[in-house]
Amino acid sequence: MVLKSGQTYYFIAHFVSGGAAATGLTVEFRIYAVGSTTPTTVSATEMGDGLYYCSFTPTSDGEYIAVAHTTGTADQKDIPCYSTTAIPAKEEIDDQLSNSHGIGNWLTADISSLALESTVQGVKSQTDRMLFDDKNYIKANVQDKGVLNDPSAEDIESYLAEKHGRGNWESGGSTVNLISVLRMSEDEFVAYVGDQAKVPITVFRGDSLKVDIIVVDANGDAVDLTGATAKFTARKDEASEEAILTKDLIITDPSNGKMQLALSPDDTALTPQSYAADIEISFPDGRVKTIWKSQFVVKWDVTR
Repeated sequence: MVLKSGQTYYFIAHFVSGGAAATGLTVEFRIYAVGSTTPTTVSATEMGDGLYYCSFTPTSDGEYIAVAHTTGTADQKDIPCYSTTAIPAKEEIDDQLSNSHGIGNWLTADISSLALESTVQGVKSQTDRMLFDDKNYIKANVQDKGVLNDPSAEDIESYLAEKHGRGNWESGGSTVNLISVLRMSEDEFVAYVGDQAKVPITVFRGDSLKVDIIVVDANGDAVDLTGATAKFTARKDEASEEAILTKDLIITDPSNGKMQLALSPDDTALTPQSYAADIEISFPDGRVKTIWKSQFVVKWDVTR
């Protein structure tokens, strides 16, 4: 058992003789630190009914074992024993808490000097604005940005328009035209679709899809794709050997780094699910770069 330095422990043993409690014995407890063959010997005090105990306060933390030994009349003269700790008195507990946390009434403690106070008051100022109905449910107030400064519909609209432009985000036809920007660092390309890196390419089963891609370097300058080729590949998963779709991209404007992925309804006539996919460029100088890697998502359609 592991004992802590400075803590008082009690070792207890029970002796019997002929199956009955052995009383009047001279008993000593031999306490060994694990790894040591030299015990600390402590004389026992008889409790009665064959029970004997001693107290022990170790001077260092560690594992200890103890054996109660007697030379008197007993069925077993050496008994391994267990220990228990003394339960501190309420005064000792109070002294320890006062030393650690101060003296006073904790129910009426003044926390105004704590740094937490400003945070508490900030939360309170918001929750005080909450309105409740007759069932104690919180009433939302969207036009007033909600009770906790939630953004209004107008705030959301303005933010999205600033980030993504104004207009109708829904497609007007079966052919969707997406603009992708692929940014190239010294060692790798990173694909951006609508200012987000490595987003999935998504299409309904049996639909056409066009993705116009611009490849730029780290400075935002167009990468010359003259003589380069690019291929789109999709597989059931990354470990799959068989590709379910491969498509050569069209280099539409090589000097300005432009190319296009064009998928026909036959290309997208696949089982609706997410496929592992990437786009790889091969340059005429022998470099091969994977410029986009994400998911090719084919969604269920209804019209067939």
